[in-house]
Amino acid sequence: MVALLVGLFGCIVWALPIDEDRARHFLPFPFAVAGIVLSIMCLNGRGRGGTTAAIGLVLSSLALVLGIIMASNELFLHAF
Repeated sequence: MVALLVGLFGCIVWALPIDEDRARHFLPFPFAVAGIVLSIMCLNGRGRGGTTAAIGLVLSSLALVLGIIMASNELFLHAF
């Protein structure tokens, strides 16, 4: 369940009205990595919650891709 929430928050954190020195574009990374690690730990365990862990893994992967796209756009726009 925690992996699902962390992955979901990683997908929406970039939409928050935070722009402290252009840090908003890099905020999805810690949530995405934490969500992926938690999802893999839950999927490898014997406990229940495999469905929520799989959804958390998908959302965390999506947050990682969104973070990469946003960070590359931010770096590209400020390089020139």
